[in-house]
Amino acid sequence: MFKFIKLFLIFILLYHILHTFIIHQIFGGDYSMIFSVGKEVIWVVFVLIVGILNYKFIIEFIKKFWKYIAIIIGISIWGILISLLNNQSIGDIIIGYKYNIYFFIIFASGIFLGYIAYQKQLIKKILEFYNFLFYIILFAVGFGLVWWLAKLGFKDSFYYLGYGPVGDFVFGEEPPVYYRTGPDGMPRNSGIFAGPNNFGFFLVAFFSFFIYISMKYWNPKDLFANKDIKGLIKGTFLSGLYIISGLLTFSRGFIVGILPQAYYFFSQLVGNAKKVGIRFTTALIVVVTGFSIWKRESTVQHFNETTNAIYIASQNSLGHGLGTSGPAIHHGGEILPENIYLQVFIDIGSIGFILWTLFFFLFFMDSKNIITNNQKVSSNQKQATMYFILLSLGLFGLLIEGFFLHIFEDSMVNYLFFISLGIIFGYCYSLNSK
Repeated sequence: MFKFIKLFLIFILLYHILHTFIIHQIFGGDYSMIFSVGKEVIWVVFVLIVGILNYKFIIEFIKKFWKYIAIIIGISIWGILISLLNNQSIGDIIIGYKYNIYFFIIFASGIFLGYIAYQKQLIKKILEFYNFLFYIILFAVGFGLVWWLAKLGFKDSFYYLGYGPVGDFVFGEEPPVYYRTGPDGMPRNSGIFAGPNNFGFFLVAFFSFFIYISMKYWNPKDLFANKDIKGLIKGTFLSGLYIISGLLTFSRGFIVGILPQAYYFFSQLVGNAKKVGIRFTTALIVVVTGFSIWKRESTVQHFNETTNAIYIASQNSLGHGLGTSGPAIHHGGEILPENIYLQVFIDIGSIGFILWTLFFFLFFMDSKNIITNNQKVSSNQKQATMYFILLSLGLFGLLIEGFFLHIFEDSMVNYLFFISLGIIFGYCYSLNSK
């Protein structure tokens, strides 16, 4: 089971490069939808096969995770119903479902796989998988930086790989070889992802997990007493590479998403949470304000789009239908609120929004119980719980970033993150409620 998951995540990590070359260079832009839907089909078929082979666990899984399953079903039914009442097309509904709800499906499938792993007592396989995940992230950061620098130095060569000229994203056309902060601004690091914001989502999601493993030798209370100097240098280098890669996206969202996670680290390791919190809050305000002033045109545009979205949301509390706002603007949507919460409210209204936020509320409540009851378990199980805490922090960072961006628009990030979070949550939740 885990062998296939690893292969699938490698494919997902390389998806944008493969899609760009195969669709735009070989087929001239045709068959993009087939290629895109293909990864969904592969994953769904795999989960179905796992379910069939482990059918005796399905009823118990539904009983254990019924709250999450009920919310996904409820929000799906409501979203489709309100869309039909607003005369949205089938295409709009599919697009809107992808950007607002489908990541829940990915998450639920990961939970199911984690539950199966618990039933089969595959704790060693789980820990091996998260060691593998660390190297997947390291590849995305390291190779992504090399890939971006190569684009800057050999831009014309990438046209033969299916990339287009520097500019803005236009659906159906070749993706820009790289993006800038403005017409004549600084080039932004996209890594091997579709865009700098997408790469930023990825880095925010896995920030705590990656930094924890990178800096496992670091003792901030007595830094120079650490005898493992090589480990210290390695951890500092990897952490620095990760953070620098994120800063080179020139995304305010990246800063907003990682600072709350960094606050957790330092408050836990250094102590004096109140003092650390004040410093990080001050740093957050200063950095975001500085970025906003530097990117003034973008800041004004974001503000205008958000205020406009608030007005539109207030006009119809039941929702305008899936595919109305957010990234759906590339497919026929009309509103870009630059805020995931406004996007959800505009598309599926107050009822859908309540269900959408309830899912996360229940998740974090269950997370609290998992952490609280993590006392009478084995060392391997404690390690698994630690990985769960770290990835949960990544989700928290993403949700904070969601006040400024559409954080669930990239299927690459959604698959990589929610499969990883879902597996460890499914395992730890089952362990906690046995």
